[in-house]
Amino acid sequence: MPRPMSQEKGKTRTRKRLGFVLYALICGFLLIEVALRVVTDDRNGDHVLFNLTQVPLPIVSESHLRILAMAPEELPYVVPDPDLGWTIRPDGKTADGLFASNGMGLRSAPTPVNVTKAPGVTRILLVGDSYTHGDEIPWPETWAAQLQSTLGESYEVLNGGVGGYGTDQALLRGRRLGARLDPDVVVLGIYRQDLLRNLTLFRAVKHPWTHYPWSKPRFVLDGEGLRLVNSPVVPPTQVESTLTDWDAFPLRMHDTLWCAPLHEDPWTYTSRIWRYLASRRIHRERYEHRQALLTGRNEGVVVTARLAKRFRDETAESKARAVVLLLPGVEGVPGYHDGGHPPLRWLHAELDRLNVPYVDVGATLYGDLKPGEKPGALFVRGVGHPNARACGIIAKTLAPHVR
Repeated sequence: MPRPMSQEKGKTRTRKRLGFVLYALICGFLLIEVALRVVTDDRNGDHVLFNLTQVPLPIVSESHLRILAMAPEELPYVVPDPDLGWTIRPDGKTADGLFASNGMGLRSAPTPVNVTKAPGVTRILLVGDSYTHGDEIPWPETWAAQLQSTLGESYEVLNGGVGGYGTDQALLRGRRLGARLDPDVVVLGIYRQDLLRNLTLFRAVKHPWTHYPWSKPRFVLDGEGLRLVNSPVVPPTQVESTLTDWDAFPLRMHDTLWCAPLHEDPWTYTSRIWRYLASRRIHRERYEHRQALLTGRNEGVVVTARLAKRFRDETAESKARAVVLLLPGVEGVPGYHDGGHPPLRWLHAELDRLNVPYVDVGATLYGDLKPGEKPGALFVRGVGHPNARACGIIAKTLAPHVR
């Protein structure tokens, strides 16, 4: 029996509506795809959309390839080192003149350092990362220089800090410098990000936009102790091939921070919408994984505490006094307002368990803030390294512990 004309017309209208909806969706999808391509920024080879770096990231960036190809004598300040990963060259100076080193490869005022201690002078050696080195500020503003001023002429403060270091590298640099300089006191500076740096074999795996593209040594958990691996480190000439063929790297199981999805490039990324959504997910999961490593008795906490213990024990064996100094970043300072939420509280607990004394300057930094003043007032540009004011607080807080 033939269908009524009204039914046929109704179905035709429905099909047309569905077709129009589908057409509108396709057009809308294509418009969004085009718009996302237009608003995506190209920043040093990275694609950035809504302040989010899009995956995949290059395994080795172009800027890192340029540095890896340079001979050590071409690098003005920081150079590769087979045992430490990288170090500061003797008598080095950055292109902008902000950082300079003496003949021992220590950031300092432009004065030579005598290997032999002067009679009656207490020699203090500092080791650590950029917070110890004093990144972003001139030498007189660093807490090393201000500690020297606070203590006076009967003390000699030598700054062995190196940007980008983990606690593992600081420990090894302390060994090297301690054997040459015979310090009376050695201060190990630990910043929260060091807990993650201690878990990787490549600085760029921890932080793809780092200034330091080289490989690094690390200590892995071994029973109740630690074992050094990747020493000597992967040579600069082999960094690219090692990272590119990660599955063939025999030490890959010792790098806790390697994130394969960060570098994978499936065909679905031809869609900028899908790529953006995938980037959000991958960056979020990567962040959550790393935050977990900083809590409880997870690997980042335990490895760092054991490194601090080894530092204390080795320093005592050399007849010097060890001081472990904990340095919060701008994001961690608010946690000291009630004394119950410092960012390194889990490291506190592990150090206490191992009977390793420490000095955490976070409470004094927070206490120096005026009513209504934000923690950024203590850091360069409000987000960077400790500024001159914060470094003065650090120096005054540390001084009684090294006298």
